Amino acid sequence: MGLRTAGIFIISAALAACSSDKSDSATAHSANVAATKKPSIAKDVGAPHLPAAQKKWVPKEFRAGMGRFKDPGIYVDGKPLGILKFGELPVPLPPSWRYENAAVQFTGGQAPKKKIVHQRRYSFVKYLEAMHVDVAKIKEVHLYGGAKKARAVVIEGSTLRKGGVFEFRFGSSTYGKAIPACGPHVGDTNCPDNIRAIAVYVHKRPPKRKGGYFYLNGKRLDGIPYFGTPLRGGIRIYKDGPLVAMIKRRKLPKVSMHMTKTPDGVEHWHFFGWLQSQGVNTDSIKEAWLIHHNRRVRRIPRDKLIKAMFTASAKKSGEILFGDEKIPTKAIALHSKPVKKEDLPVIEKNEQDGS
Repeated sequence: MGLRTAGIFIISAALAACSSDKSDSATAHSANVAATKKPSIAKDVGAPHLPAAQKKWVPKEFRAGMGRFKDPGIYVDGKPLGILKFGELPVPLPPSWRYENAAVQFTGGQAPKKKIVHQRRYSFVKYLEAMHVDVAKIKEVHLYGGAKKARAVVIEGSTLRKGGVFEFRFGSSTYGKAIPACGPHVGDTNCPDNIRAIAVYVHKRPPKRKGGYFYLNGKRLDGIPYFGTPLRGGIRIYKDGPLVAMIKRRKLPKVSMHMTKTPDGVEHWHFFGWLQSQGVNTDSIKEAWLIHHNRRVRRIPRDKLIKAMFTASAKKSGEILFGDEKIPTKAIALHSKPVKKEDLPVIEKNEQDGS
């Protein structure tokens, strides 16, 4: 997989000069020299070839390197397991609380630059167990991260199972980007400053890292091994932990027995019917939790789910409106057993909301 970031650099310069002759037969002559270079794709070893039509503007999902990684996805043998966001964590998944130094805004004088905060961390092993992954059989875990410069960390399964070796947290406690917390024997004590993707290998053969790239069967990889282009956007649907479906407005079929259209042209989709069309067994679903702004905002019991509809408006990118109340929703957690109140995450008073 190509891990060097391919970027779009726009360099423009404009120089204007004008002069005029004050004689009766004055002819204004000016010099406008504009040197403007068209946007171009920076060459990167391993960056996919782009057609000429895409060189002016490239959709993010087709960019090379880390530009395609918007959501920190977890993949097991190439199958998407979920996205690392606080509101989409499986329940129950208790945090490990730590007292850590955190930077504070410095206003001068003798004010401290750091303060002690009560920081929640999550064990990656416990996360995988809650998502029904057989941790005892994991061969390797590959952590992709970095911002300007991509980095990759390989964690052996035996190392992972030692406990306390690999944890993660979120930038602002209960929202923000996923940040790795690696033990002293992981990544040469130099983990990336964020998580772009994590690939877990249980049954399939892990690719080999060489010179900052990953190779499989002698071929360098340009995406998530055994999967392809990383997950991006959409309304994620989980069932008892793992991801089972995604709603993407552009991929909703225009003609379907599960869709009705009101006189104003708005398309409404029958939720259970759409799930069934995606191969999701709805017989065992007892309730659903609607997730928005990293919070479980509403519990929907089965009797209401059976009749529930949703809309996916172009004006509401990244979310759907669920049910008759049109509840904004960015993810949905389905459960075959009612979730106990004590299993839900407890948000402390000092932990802010975020999207």
